[in-house]
Amino acid sequence: MRRFASKLALALATTALLFGILEVATRTFSDLDRSLTVADPTVGRRYIAGFAGEIYVPEAGRRVLLRFHRDGFRGPDRPYEKPPEVRRVALVGDSFVLAAGVDEGRTMVGGLEALLNERRPEHRWEVMNFGVSGSSTGQELALYRAVVRRYRPDVVVCAFAVINDLADSSPRLSSSAALYFDLDERGELVQLPVRAAERSSWLNRHSRFYVWQKQALRELRFNLRQKAGVVKPGKRIYSTADDAGDLAHAWQLVARLIETFAREVEADSGRFVLMAVPAPEQIYDDRWNQILDNAGEQAASFDRAHPDRRLTAIAAAARVPLLTLVEDFRSRAPSASLEVEAEWLFLSGIGHLNEAGNRLAAVALFDAVTSMIPEPVGRED
Repeated sequence: MRRFASKLALALATTALLFGILEVATRTFSDLDRSLTVADPTVGRRYIAGFAGEIYVPEAGRRVLLRFHRDGFRGPDRPYEKPPEVRRVALVGDSFVLAAGVDEGRTMVGGLEALLNERRPEHRWEVMNFGVSGSSTGQELALYRAVVRRYRPDVVVCAFAVINDLADSSPRLSSSAALYFDLDERGELVQLPVRAAERSSWLNRHSRFYVWQKQALRELRFNLRQKAGVVKPGKRIYSTADDAGDLAHAWQLVARLIETFAREVEADSGRFVLMAVPAPEQIYDDRWNQILDNAGEQAASFDRAHPDRRLTAIAAAARVPLLTLVEDFRSRAPSASLEVEAEWLFLSGIGHLNEAGNRLAAVALFDAVTSMIPEPVGRED
């Protein structure tokens, strides 16, 4: 037993030393910073409350100043009680709303706030960013219930990212989201138990090597799927073939989530807007052809206009306004080719929205928001 205990202690010490070396090496030779996400049993994920600092964002190729307020979301602290002269707009969504690769004032949230205060000065406008990387429509509903409604927003914009939100909202198509809803036998929403993630959350905050290996494994899995011709669950949003299986269930679930979300916002005297954030393959033909090549035989059922048609039908059934950005984006990328870097609206061409893409979204949102909160009668320009 003494020999066994001695060998076990030696093995543990060697393992600890190895991980210590890997941790030091990652911190020394990598630009990667610690993860800022925090597991939350109520809303799935949020960020470190009160954090402010520069973080290296790989797809942007630079460090970006990020700050998170007391509730753990990007932007400045604001009181829960809304001042009488203030109008508030809340944007909920995933990493496309968070926009970690873009300076705060140049995100769609910062751009919209600037436009509203410049062009609609009869009110003081506050636009709040509730974007969370890896979020889903279900998580955004839970976030509204627990946090967003406390700020009494006049307008709530739910950003649906075509690139992954259908799959991320479905417990049948994805396992990456932190929080899921599902439909019971009566078609009613049921929130599923949140998976415990305290250990990985601690490692995310304290270990650069842990964060690095997660990203490396994610890239490895992606490359292996590409070589094997496996269609990522998120790309199945373009399929018109699944009328009764998991894909149909995912669309039914998203429709129920949006309808419920809108009704709860309206019950709180707010206005709800559904915004479809386009994916790069909807804008650039060469990217779309890559998706089709990777889809193999399934490509026959793929239609890149399909997501917007489904969302249009869902919005009409729920009687909520839908803001689609595809045509605005295509008008700014007339060549429809990733080879024309001047027309990129996404970081690295196929990532999250860059400054130009965020600006386009902000302008479209300005028109949508101001149509819901009209100018005072008799105002003189």
